Amino acid sequence: MRKLSAILGLMLFFIMPYLAKANVIGTEYQNFAPTYSGLDFLTVESSETIKPCLCSLGLFFNYAKNTLTYSDSYSNQDLTGKRANDYLVGADLLLGLGITKNWDFGLILPFVVTAQNEDPYGVSYFDKFGLTEARAMTKYRFYGNDTGGLAAGLSTNVNTIENNPFAGDKPGPTFNLQLMGDTTTTSGTRYAFNIGYRKKSPGAKLINPTTGLPPPFVPFKDSWIFSLALNERFQSIKSDLIAEFVGSSTGKLDESDSARKAQQAAELNLGLRHEFTKTVNVHGGLGTKFANAQSSPDVRAYLGVYVQFGPICGGAASSSEAPKAVTGKAPQKAVPLAKSIFPTAIIKNYPIGESEQTELSIPVTAQNPNDYATYRWKIGSTSSINCRNAVGYSEEMPGSDLVIATIKDLSDGGITMCAVAKNLAGKWQPFSQPTIVRWIKTSKIKIIQKNGYELFRLSAEVLFDFDKDNIRSGAQSDLHKISRYLQQKPFKKVIIEGHTDSKGSDNYNRDLSQRRANQVKKWLIDNYEFESPKFSSVGKGEMVPVSTNETDAGRQQNRRVEFKIYR
Repeated sequence: MRKLSAILGLMLFFIMPYLAKANVIGTEYQNFAPTYSGLDFLTVESSETIKPCLCSLGLFFNYAKNTLTYSDSYSNQDLTGKRANDYLVGADLLLGLGITKNWDFGLILPFVVTAQNEDPYGVSYFDKFGLTEARAMTKYRFYGNDTGGLAAGLSTNVNTIENNPFAGDKPGPTFNLQLMGDTTTTSGTRYAFNIGYRKKSPGAKLINPTTGLPPPFVPFKDSWIFSLALNERFQSIKSDLIAEFVGSSTGKLDESDSARKAQQAAELNLGLRHEFTKTVNVHGGLGTKFANAQSSPDVRAYLGVYVQFGPICGGAASSSEAPKAVTGKAPQKAVPLAKSIFPTAIIKNYPIGESEQTELSIPVTAQNPNDYATYRWKIGSTSSINCRNAVGYSEEMPGSDLVIATIKDLSDGGITMCAVAKNLAGKWQPFSQPTIVRWIKTSKIKIIQKNGYELFRLSAEVLFDFDKDNIRSGAQSDLHKISRYLQQKPFKKVIIEGHTDSKGSDNYNRDLSQRRANQVKKWLIDNYEFESPKFSSVGKGEMVPVSTNETDAGRQQNRRVEFKIYR
């Protein structure tokens, strides 16, 4: 723990000179609070916790324009419901520490860097800039794993602002109790929700010493807090698209108080998180009010960075123990064998569900990097690869090196990757218990843009056996591609045309091509519930060749099914 004490001491050394007492507005005015863990989302908490003895250090800056909304009950009716012309630049210093497998702790220190407020009532300004509060939080996951689960969080806010009309005279601490849940779909998209209750301890209403009038705001009282979030991974650029909705609601305090006097918030944020390395990621994005609510700005812009490091405490495994691996997905447990604990390789950031990637850069990482030496891996078609056989595995690779793999030559369908790890003590994860991940590889379909429609062709020999109209089982992946393409955006109609070569009679070829087009149409409607009126099938027979019928190669190109897609 000496490393942690040194870090905290250094932080306090730099922070103490900036414990400035702001004159009026504070964090109730600032509806932006990045998570201390830096996991999964931005301000919305997932159930995932920081791994034991690992640390997360973050620094965020955000600019908010027009966050104050005048209340409904001013004596000056010209100001009713209008925005003050204000802006604020805030900063958040964040530190998180993993305590046990499902328990972590964080400290958040928000600052006001600069602000300007043109308020006719003269109440919304700072006379000094600096620390506005200290917020401590702890989270415990009681169900699930890193792919999804439920957690409970408890935090407390201690105000450091003098004469804050939103908190009142000499306010007590604020306590927040939250339920946090998240899940990961088979395609890799993550969703999360937070819901909780904020217990305030407001002080007495303030009086402006200059005017002798109370400010047009009352101290905030208890409120419900809620949020939703989405994280969509783009592996090709090592980035996540993060969308969040954050809100809180108190409602009317009494008959003479409008809802805008209470703490109301409704904000939408959209941004990107980019991974520069395994331990460093940067966030950036924009936000806006979702409704005309207090604390929610007309415009918000934010930029921040998280750095993960550690382990820093004695809870980490010593070099005589196996490294405990971590992953973006559910960690796999090391398996005792002959009373010895073996390492477990973890494959991170691999494609989830279906993917068109053919060039892969995949990390294999460990929670205790000081005790993580090397690993071996192999990749292949699910139908043929045997992960529990040492044949085909790579040479030993350092734990800091990525798996660089090309899978262009692997046919569409199931892809399997396997890995085994070795620690500094020379212990290998046994081949009988390797780490295995799987996904589906699909190729991009080639669309030809025509005047008024899009054209896609499939070989009849891929779809049907010779002289048959029943769709082969091996053709389903190809039809699945065109189905996914059709689902990407709305279309008006699809014409499915069957074509043959010139062998056989005209009538026979036209009948065969019609039956084949009918079967493809039926398969798409039955399996994907497309609207039947939007599809039509036509048998063209040998009437529209795309190549010569004088050669085998030419006739093969002519035997086809075409999809004409009208948007």
